[in-house]
Amino acid sequence: SHAREFRAAWVATVYNIDWPSRTGLSMSAAQTELAGIVDVAERNGLNALVFQVRPEGDAFYRSTLEPWSRFMTGRQGGDPGWDPLEYLVQRAHARNIEVHAWFNPYRAKGSAGSTAVRPHISVTNPEAVVPYDGALWMDPSRAVVQDRTLAVIRDVATRYDVDGVHFDDYFYPYPEAGMPFPDSGQYDRYRSMGGALSLGDWRRDNVNTLVRRASEALSRDRPDLRFGISPFGIYRPGMPAGITGLDAYTAIYCDAPLWMARGWVDYLAPQLYWPSTQTAQAYGTLIQWWAGLTRDGRSIFAGHSLSRLG
Repeated sequence: SHAREFRAAWVATVYNIDWPSRTGLSMSAAQTELAGIVDVAERNGLNALVFQVRPEGDAFYRSTLEPWSRFMTGRQGGDPGWDPLEYLVQRAHARNIEVHAWFNPYRAKGSAGSTAVRPHISVTNPEAVVPYDGALWMDPSRAVVQDRTLAVIRDVATRYDVDGVHFDDYFYPYPEAGMPFPDSGQYDRYRSMGGALSLGDWRRDNVNTLVRRASEALSRDRPDLRFGISPFGIYRPGMPAGITGLDAYTAIYCDAPLWMARGWVDYLAPQLYWPSTQTAQAYGTLIQWWAGLTRDGRSIFAGHSLSRLG
């Protein structure tokens, strides 16, 4: 039971979106930038930072399970000489600001041509990753993918004084027209062993299983922290009436209302990146629909994209 509001900001590290501003910064420069983010959060009344620690099967913290992120030094596995997550936790907690560790469970490489090093999953388990739309993705149906993701999450949750664990909206990749996700071999194997689910239900079950397992593991390891997910802002077209757009249920196999109903998440933060004046994806209409999903003390927090203001 968390009495505090969740006035948070995402801090994206993939592609150097928010931090670090570029690869190859000195330790002093990188720490100054990260400390500046904490200052901005405090100055603007925020009480949490959601820090992307695993953008592509890598690490923004000291890990034996996955290599250092290339977005730090410019090459995957390059040791920056300090631990950004540990530094951020210390700086933020001194200001009463929470730090939530943000994991991408399935993105293996943002660019398929980038160089990976051991123990990256594309090196240790190349059979478990597939190319799609210029990137490399971990196949959600593979047991090794689920097991590794859970091991990474538990490693961070038990070694660092983080206040939460967070997933964003990237489960199965957003579809590219005419480009099916290459998991037909795994699905055929599932069917040959007696599996009866349709392809869509099977893919959703793969994602649901990971969410459930993560929830159960965190409840055992760290019952004090919050586990939340920020799904795409539209669950299904027509829900609520008049809303159109991408169908997250069938396109990326995201069943966020189920996660709330089953008690697998402490909160959802739907990404509602539309103005109230945009009828087909109206912010006000959508947030009221999402708010109706709350139950048993769990929360809905609206996800905004402030960089689009104005």
